Amino acid sequence: LLTHLDNLNPSLVIIDSIQTLYSSLIDSSSGSVGQIRTCTAELIHYAKQTHTPIFIVWHITKDGSIAGPKVLEHMVDTVLNFEGDFERKAARIEPLASRPPTLAPEEG
Repeated sequence: LLTHLDNLNPSLVIIDSIQTLYSSLIDSSSGSVGQIRTCTAELIHYAKQTHTPIFIVWHITKDGSIAGPKVLEHMVDTVLNFEGDFERKAARIEPLASRPPTLAPEEG
């Protein structure tokens, strides 16, 4: 994915969904804590190096709980909850968590 992003040089990246990404840097299945942490860390590094905003979609279950590990919440700058009402064709965006972004590229 990162090689394709380097070739495309996008102005914005949307990942839908983080649970489906896989990194060969870690030996575990997609959606596991290790994979989510590693893939997210790689995306954050790419975003900081290229100054590219990245939106990471993380799905929830039908009962409203997060599908998969919550490790992602502690790695990103902002967590938004999107709720849709299909009968009224309306949507609501609710911020759940936010922290000031670190804009400096990572060292190393």
